Amino acid sequence: MKTISAHSFVTKYIDNNHPAFLIIPFRADDIFHNAEIHRKHSFDLRGMMEERYPGKKVVITSGARRALHLALEQYRQELSSPLSVRIQTTSDNFYISSCVTKTIEAQNKWHRDRTDSGDVLVANHEFGYPDNRLQDAPASPEYLIEDCAFSFNSYFSDGTRCGSIGKYALISFSKFFPIQLGGCLVADQEFPNDEDPEMIHYVENVVGYYFNSIEEWTEIRKVRQEYFNQVFTQLGCVPFFESYSGSVPGVYLFRLPEGVDKQKLKAFYWERGVQCSAFYGEEAFFLPLNQFTTTSHIDLFADIFQSYRSQANE
Repeated sequence: MKTISAHSFVTKYIDNNHPAFLIIPFRADDIFHNAEIHRKHSFDLRGMMEERYPGKKVVITSGARRALHLALEQYRQELSSPLSVRIQTTSDNFYISSCVTKTIEAQNKWHRDRTDSGDVLVANHEFGYPDNRLQDAPASPEYLIEDCAFSFNSYFSDGTRCGSIGKYALISFSKFFPIQLGGCLVADQEFPNDEDPEMIHYVENVVGYYFNSIEEWTEIRKVRQEYFNQVFTQLGCVPFFESYSGSVPGVYLFRLPEGVDKQKLKAFYWERGVQCSAFYGEEAFFLPLNQFTTTSHIDLFADIFQSYRSQANE
């Protein structure tokens, strides 16, 4: 295997000496920048979010998992206990984050059976691509939780903001902003969140500071996705989702060429400092794509992919 790639990148595994490319748009120096923001600025993030969701109330949380927990607790007070929760995803693939399933399993049960509506539907808008079926035939909006963890600034194909249809919507700020934690629950009523007030205040100030960058960062993600498509289609890969004006990618998800071992490819990327994963149940894979992903990063990811295939064919 060559050590130096066609773009002059080191693509050979070097033990304990590799870069770090994360799925989330968080970099090490953001720790210090965010601390300074928190010390010097104050923002009404709740008010900012409620402007995005007129008529709704917003609860700032430590993350989307906490937001999901709060929504489920509200339903548990209203309905039977434990709840029967049906999970639906944009692609209908069986893959679903354990962050979702473990939160549900804490006190409830979940399933993927379309013939059983259950008590509550959790609709997961995968990786920035909304499940547009909801806009055509919402499944009892009063018993619908929209999982917008990866879809903060995405819209349905009819122009409706993602998270506007269900009674509840959960959002992960760390999937879109350069922060390590933070999320919110969009709801039709106010209710308390007993998490650490200082942590909540930190999330409000840091995310509020970055709010004016939302549209710029959204456009960058879309442009980088186009470059990903140009580069990776030349390697025999195919974009998994069809993009449209309202979709805002949270990762680059693509179908693999025939014969590529997803698990071995995943290990190969991780050894070289690239956070990634197989999209289980499909011959598909995803790589980091956020506003800080550059064209050079994408070239590196492509060179690593080619390096893996060369090694696999030796």
